[in-house]
Amino acid sequence: MKEFNKVIDYIIDQSDKYDARNLQAENDVQFLLKRAKTKLDDMVLSYVRDIDDIVSLTVFMQSITKAFTRYYNEIAKIYDSSIHKHYDSGFNQTDDLIQIGKEAEGRLSEPVKEMKYGKYDENTIEFIKNHAMEQAKGYSNSKISQIRSTVSDLMLKGKANKSTVRDAVQKILDSDKSKAEDIARTELSRAYNYGVLYRLNE
Repeated sequence: MKEFNKVIDYIIDQSDKYDARNLQAENDVQFLLKRAKTKLDDMVLSYVRDIDDIVSLTVFMQSITKAFTRYYNEIAKIYDSSIHKHYDSGFNQTDDLIQIGKEAEGRLSEPVKEMKYGKYDENTIEFIKNHAMEQAKGYSNSKISQIRSTVSDLMLKGKANKSTVRDAVQKILDSDKSKAEDIARTELSRAYNYGVLYRLNE
């Protein structure tokens, strides 16, 4: 059990490191946004100082339009770059922690057999009931509740696997098979690893 506790400590330590990196990345983005805003303010103020007649006012309006266009383009570039970078980073971090959890789980013979035969313990089912789809975007609370109820029911009956959960998700969300399979794989992995980590910590 000491060995397993070390695994838990390592996973928590890695999570903390990832959180720190993500916070730094967020601060970097905020810095870039503030710098872009400061540049815009400086440009606008310089244009205002040059207004002394109607002609200058016309030039001012044209300059303001160009300044804001440049500002919006810079903001879009910052967000586009950061979103792609952080998405990839977050995906890799999650995958890393899942792999660590799977390696740790491989040392527990009983939990592995339990999961292979489609049986889920009480804590795993409770996780699905309360947390399934909590990171998903664009779905109504009603749809999410249906998925949580349906998947937890499949687990109670020992029938939850990637195929049955995929079919349930596809039917509830009226989505394509590929999207439903991605959701099924993600939610089962999250619940699966939560159950493993809970047992390791007992």
